[in-house]
Amino acid sequence: MQSDKKSSAHIAIDWEGLPKDHPAHRQRGAAFLLVVTMLLGAMLVLAGSFRARVVHQAQVTFEQDQRQYLDTVIKDSHNWYQRVALSIEVSGDTPTEADLLQQIAPERRFGVRAAISSRLGLPCSTTASFGSCVPYRVIAVWLPPISSPDTTTFNQANGALTPDPAVAAAGTTRIFDTKLYQQGLMVQISELLKTTASRLQNFARAQQSVIGSPSFENYFRSSDCGRAISGHFPCVDTYQPITSTTIPSMLGLLNSDFQTPWGDVVQISNLLDSNNSSMPFSLSIKASSPWGQTVSYQVQQTD
Repeated sequence: MQSDKKSSAHIAIDWEGLPKDHPAHRQRGAAFLLVVTMLLGAMLVLAGSFRARVVHQAQVTFEQDQRQYLDTVIKDSHNWYQRVALSIEVSGDTPTEADLLQQIAPERRFGVRAAISSRLGLPCSTTASFGSCVPYRVIAVWLPPISSPDTTTFNQANGALTPDPAVAAAGTTRIFDTKLYQQGLMVQISELLKTTASRLQNFARAQQSVIGSPSFENYFRSSDCGRAISGHFPCVDTYQPITSTTIPSMLGLLNSDFQTPWGDVVQISNLLDSNNSSMPFSLSIKASSPWGQTVSYQVQQTD
């Protein structure tokens, strides 16, 4: 039985046999150009998108480099200030920008700028609470705009930084106020005196334990200032550096154990501001800052 289905005919165009000006040739060329144009357009879109991503990533990397650089410079300014704090605060000298940058930014990048204020905080009232009277500086570091003049200003008299609008928008500024650092040194003085007081009390307590019974002996001051008496501190009638007495060796300590952050030492007297007449016996210790503030402790001999 024969099938009624007719096989589909394949129509082939003999392009070689057609005249060159035949409309079919033109239609074929137009189709080809359309395809090429679409491909080129897609490639341009992809290229533009890729370029935008590359530019964006480069900008992000650049800004990260700037921030990291600024963080490094301001950290180096901390280290530098700690090294020179005593000398510049005692003298009141203010480094130039060139000198400052040489110390805190030996590797100059991004056109880095820096400024340091004059000495602030001094003079202050003699009745100011201990630790509140300290000299300090404000150190500012910033990166100027790339494509416009830098209008950033720094008031050396009070340490106020007014950044250029572009600098403010970019966040390329860093500030280091040294006041907390200086106040921390004053805290160290207080802690040094507390530690010294505890060591002196422990010495007297150790002498008491040797006897093993209650004693009304004053171990903080010898009863005979003309000679050394074992287990008793020598007579120190005026305030003297504790390191100029035999007390450090009696405590089994070094002279450096009584040194303040500025290189001075604890002062001691067991006659001035002391009690040698009755229990509890006491002596006094004190320490001063280079700025004229003094903190003192009356140390009582305890059981």
